[in-house]
Amino acid sequence: MRNSINLFRECLKGEVLKDLVIGTLASLIVALFAPLSFNLPFTPVPVTLQVQVALFLSAFLGARRGVFMILAFITQGVIGFPVFAGGSATIMTLVGPRGGYLFGYLIAAFLVGKVYQETLNKNVMKLFFSMFLGNICVYLCGFSWLSHFVGLKNAFLLGIAPFALLDLLKLTMFSFLKTPFTAFLNSLRK
Repeated sequence: MRNSINLFRECLKGEVLKDLVIGTLASLIVALFAPLSFNLPFTPVPVTLQVQVALFLSAFLGARRGVFMILAFITQGVIGFPVFAGGSATIMTLVGPRGGYLFGYLIAAFLVGKVYQETLNKNVMKLFFSMFLGNICVYLCGFSWLSHFVGLKNAFLLGIAPFALLDLLKLTMFSFLKTPFTAFLNSLRK
């Protein structure tokens, strides 16, 4: 009950609307990375930077704004905007083999936003760790959904194994963007 009252108060002050707007704008950044993907010939899951972009932004946005970002991103895809990897956009993407990964973004956005924002002395390693946890969430959701289409063994072979090393590299790369991104955010606040 107390959380409902606090949410209502925040709505009255415009905080929720502000978070929705910021989350929606951030979702457009995730969407911009849709063309930067490619398919491997043996798996229905594409290689994309969108996961890491979403995790990175969630760390700085926090849990609520990160979730709003992913909800806006998924909504854009469902209504037909080409925001999913490779420019796909339909509800069929969500119910198809890679839909679990997209829903995993929601849990990951919340987790990364919560973990990183509550971390003291934010540094590159703590950013990497929070994004790594988020990436594991995306893997678990994607794996469990994909297994309904191809079985457990093949879900691992097609949905996690081909991506693990490259995702570690991408997480490392995004972690090192912390300092310039923080400087950029600070310049916007002035």
